[in-house]
Amino acid sequence: MLAHARRHPQLTGNLGNIALLKMAGQLGLIPLAMAMSVRDGYREYRRLRRAERLNRAQYACVEPGPLQPYIDATPRLWESVLSGARDDAKEIRMPA
Repeated sequence: MLAHARRHPQLTGNLGNIALLKMAGQLGLIPLAMAMSVRDGYREYRRLRRAERLNRAQYACVEPGPLQPYIDATPRLWESVLSGARDDAKEIRMPA
């Protein structure tokens, strides 16, 4: 978000992870389908965790089984973001 905030000031709002993922996908900063997959996974994780806590579990422990497709999407998203950051860093010229 920081790398793109200058060109897209709407990213600087206190919107939360879900809204920022959607916005980054819509702006083309990350692949939209990937952003939506990770967003959906985060939502599902939060839902499962909340259910655990509502059932008075001492610790909210969510088994990865149903979340595995989302878990697998997350490193792909990070690689997409980081490869873009590396490309952006190549364009930055340090003063001599």
